[in-house]
Amino acid sequence: MLLQGIRVQQIVGETDREIAGLAYHSHSVKPGFLFFAVRGFRVDGNSFVKEALERGASAIVSERPSWIPETVWIQVCDTRAVMAAVAANFYGHPSRQLTLVGVTGTNGKTTTTFLLDAIFRASSGKTAMIGTIEQRIGEQVYPVEHTTPESPDTQQFLRQAVAGGCNFACMEVSSHALQLRRCDAVEFRVAIFTNLTRDHLDFHGTFENYYAAKRRLFTEEAFGMPVSVINRDDPYGERLWSEVSRCKVSFGLDARNEFHPENLTWDRDGISFQIAGSQSLSIRSALLGIPNVYNILGACTAALHAGVQLEAVCRGVSEVRSVPGRMEPVPNGRGLNVLVDFAHTDDALKNLLQTARTLTRGRIIVLFGCGGDRDRSKRPLMGRVGGQHSDFVVLTSDNPRTEDPDGILDEIEPAVRATGTPYVRIRDRKEAIRYAIYLANGNDTVVLAGKGHENYQIYGGQKVPFSDREEARKTIEGKP
Repeated sequence: MLLQGIRVQQIVGETDREIAGLAYHSHSVKPGFLFFAVRGFRVDGNSFVKEALERGASAIVSERPSWIPETVWIQVCDTRAVMAAVAANFYGHPSRQLTLVGVTGTNGKTTTTFLLDAIFRASSGKTAMIGTIEQRIGEQVYPVEHTTPESPDTQQFLRQAVAGGCNFACMEVSSHALQLRRCDAVEFRVAIFTNLTRDHLDFHGTFENYYAAKRRLFTEEAFGMPVSVINRDDPYGERLWSEVSRCKVSFGLDARNEFHPENLTWDRDGISFQIAGSQSLSIRSALLGIPNVYNILGACTAALHAGVQLEAVCRGVSEVRSVPGRMEPVPNGRGLNVLVDFAHTDDALKNLLQTARTLTRGRIIVLFGCGGDRDRSKRPLMGRVGGQHSDFVVLTSDNPRTEDPDGILDEIEPAVRATGTPYVRIRDRKEAIRYAIYLANGNDTVVLAGKGHENYQIYGGQKVPFSDREEARKTIEGKP
């Protein structure tokens, strides 16, 4: 029964009926579906109950009391929490049939997930992955709307993964998803905490709320009882470590961590080190910089605790040549070092530029902006970091959304100017990329930050096709 183990406030009507599917958008309802009237930030799903019934919904789940006669109505305290539990029941708890690893934190989720997926492929052949860049089962790629999908979509995806013969799966678990209960009733074998730095305060309100959302994955029974793999070098990782009582293991550069690197070296060709831990691993990776040492450590630690053999761990890491939009080089025949990266917070930008500095004989030329309709307080912080850790700054548009692009730049520019680093302000991102690349010589590194893998810009409510990688490539090749 779909309501097994679920607390409800009141049921009106007979619930002894077959449910053909689940929907949280009225336009997705088909005859026999259960409709969840989710109250969103802009739209209240209760406004679409009549449309859902007209489309054939068999029953309604809502936080409101029944207000439509002769309708099967299930009143609950939290529609999202109930939707997650019902979805798990409906799809038969597929996460229990997978070795599933969840990755959360501010930075490094995508790269860590790509590394895990490669390790799992090396171990078992067919895997599933849910993340910012793609959702994939085996070689089948599915469109991405959110880093972590809504709970019915996640459960359906995991059921498809099981049906498709996957034994392993990994997923990015965003703070939005944790707060909105999109992952409740998904049972993880291992959960990774990468780090916590300033981000998404427009959504969470305070840093403490942001941390509390991440913490849920490691402390609440809604996610099973995963092994907690925690970066204790991070201050919030150290705090989380003290608050997690069940099975846990630490990773980081500091030797006090159970999994830490020895004989670490890195250059423009990649990273190599041995992992000191319960077993010694020799790692060689084409990924660049200290941030990726952390990503590799987290992925390897989690994989070992998920039961993957040493050989598969090493081979999987070595097979990841790059991750789309994560310190990703733009190949070219001119010898220019151009990196595309998703860094869109001050801490991520700082780590990116510090890494680029260790790999560069000449200047660091950084291009970045800030997204519109997002946390405005990070704009001067990013401006200061950009100026402090580069030799030339190109300020430009990111995703302005409904804000005036020049207004966003006005909030970044004073902090850059205060550092004394030379800069230029070019609102049009295409022209800005051209300027940055034309300015560089063979010893310089051009860092294009903020959009990474994205192939669009958002102006108003419209997505306009745009790719930093493609624009950089065309500029280098002399194409319009």
